[in-house]
Amino acid sequence: AIGALGRLHQNWIESQGGRFVDKALATDKWDDRCEVSPLVSYEGEDLAGLTDKLILPFYLPSHLEGAKTDPMHPHDEEEPVNPFDYIAPDTPVGI
Repeated sequence: AIGALGRLHQNWIESQGGRFVDKALATDKWDDRCEVSPLVSYEGEDLAGLTDKLILPFYLPSHLEGAKTDPMHPHDEEEPVNPFDYIAPDTPVGI
């Protein structure tokens, strides 16, 4: 079930323009999981604006889930996005 949910969420992200580094595919293994918080999107809506350099494991939290003290870390254009960095609350990916 975890792998199927991960693939569903990955498909949502990719259908909105997001891309994973090395065309990685979500599975049920911890290092390959992909999850979109239901507080962000319930059926794949509002995911536009994600980068094309996502890496697995990937979790897209809502800003309501209690981001750490520094919710957004600047990324070099050439580096993949760390899946454990929180996305800033004003990023247009839904709530």
